Amino acid sequence: MLLFFRHGITPTANKLYQLVRKGSMSAPAEALTKFWETLREKSRIRIEHPDLPEPLREAAGEMVGALWQRAQAVAQEALVQLREEARAQVLAAEVLERVNLHRKDEHPVKRSPKPQNRLGVNPLSAE
Repeated sequence: MLLFFRHGITPTANKLYQLVRKGSMSAPAEALTKFWETLREKSRIRIEHPDLPEPLREAAGEMVGALWQRAQAVAQEALVQLREEARAQVLAAEVLERVNLHRKDEHPVKRSPKPQNRLGVNPLSAE
């Protein structure tokens, strides 16, 4: 089920069977049924407050669940945008690097003369 959580790929019995290639097709189908039941059960939000009537507890749980899903969608959109910006920055850096390498090839770096003071002596030398 890593396909679903890590890679966003919805698992199907066929995809699972292609990955495993062992046993019968009913095994992946049963595993998927169990997976979806577990996921639904765990994703259901329960508000445990003894003073709230059952309809209000269910409504509150659904509201919190909807809020969570919306927050995840907004976060996913922001992540997509950040990834696009990062790709653009990487591409710009690669282009700049190529331009700089091209310039170096066209114009070799000229060595500057050694620094000298007014007396004509290099102040950096140990002499």
